[in-house]
Amino acid sequence: MVETTAEVVISNPIIESRIPEKNALEALEGLFYRVGAITRPSRHHGFERPLSLRAQRANILRKMFPKTGVETPEERQNLRAEANEAKARDEIMKQYLTQKEIRVMVDGAGEQMSRFITLEPLTDKERETPPIPIVIVPGASNDIDCVGTLAQELALRGRKVIVLGYPESFMGKVTPEFVEMIEKSSTYQPHAEFYKKAINGILPGGDFELWGYSNGGPIAEQMLNDKNFWQRVKDAVIIAPSNSVNQTMGEFMVGAAKELKHIMEEFKLFPRYSYTTGNKNLEDKGHLELRSKVLGILIKKIRTEMDLWKGARVKEGGKILIVSGERDEITKSSRTFNKKTEPDLMQENPQLRVLEVPDSHAGILIEPIPILNKIQEIQAVSL
Repeated sequence: MVETTAEVVISNPIIESRIPEKNALEALEGLFYRVGAITRPSRHHGFERPLSLRAQRANILRKMFPKTGVETPEERQNLRAEANEAKARDEIMKQYLTQKEIRVMVDGAGEQMSRFITLEPLTDKERETPPIPIVIVPGASNDIDCVGTLAQELALRGRKVIVLGYPESFMGKVTPEFVEMIEKSSTYQPHAEFYKKAINGILPGGDFELWGYSNGGPIAEQMLNDKNFWQRVKDAVIIAPSNSVNQTMGEFMVGAAKELKHIMEEFKLFPRYSYTTGNKNLEDKGHLELRSKVLGILIKKIRTEMDLWKGARVKEGGKILIVSGERDEITKSSRTFNKKTEPDLMQENPQLRVLEVPDSHAGILIEPIPILNKIQEIQAVSL
């Protein structure tokens, strides 16, 4: 059954047998396999394991069999734990490949569409008060798989996770009128309106956490400037936010080159990253032209410093956590957030906290566990 409201329509589930987005890193599959970064191609319950999952399985196998034989009860217990993790990751991937389309009417722009996923936790099902859902907004013009590793890791920790792609993403549909609105806006109001309606359609009641990655950060902050919206948001996590500094196109491109260098330093972790370049099932030239135009607008916009974070708010007692990497050469967020003292930041926004990490821009997507551990520690402390 299709779920419908006056402004939002949610499709029946779309069961994919593989990740529907094209991933440019698949061209390096043979090399990744030769160096032991991924396992060989495999299927599980009718779906193809993507590179990111095969990279996780290779890591699990390295931990399971660091040497020949199992000699102690502790080693046997570790083997069982690793085998259970591999099974759990397969189950989460099965959920990940059960996707839906959401169509949202935006005033003055008509109907926009994107894909979204909902991952249900595999643990703590018997808890009387399960953790509230997490909603993730990906990076600029991206599909779901941009933040797929992060979403799956959160689900593995017992969280319900929802990820919504952009309407101009490869798997979405966008109108020329919406593109015109984006071009005319000095902020991210058009995207914020799309996401607010979409989130309210998927989660019509109850509190949730709002996470934004990269360009999803200031879009989340824009939403959190709306009191009618943020009254449902318990906490917010803004990761590697764009619009942290003013930078020229040249500075941005140099930063992107440095980011690639940082990623390549840990080559065996590289296939956990997903660089989306298209839709495996469909190439709509008209939509691709609109997508290219929006991305061009956003690339220009994200190089402009904005202070949307100053007006962002969540529910009383909650936090807005900025996760800022010292080696993030794309957004250069450390120049703004890692140089200010906590009292200065709190004076500008009393709910704001900053988590300084040594990572590059894609750090949390490639190796999410250390950063997620730190986020959990900070969130556990009440304001």
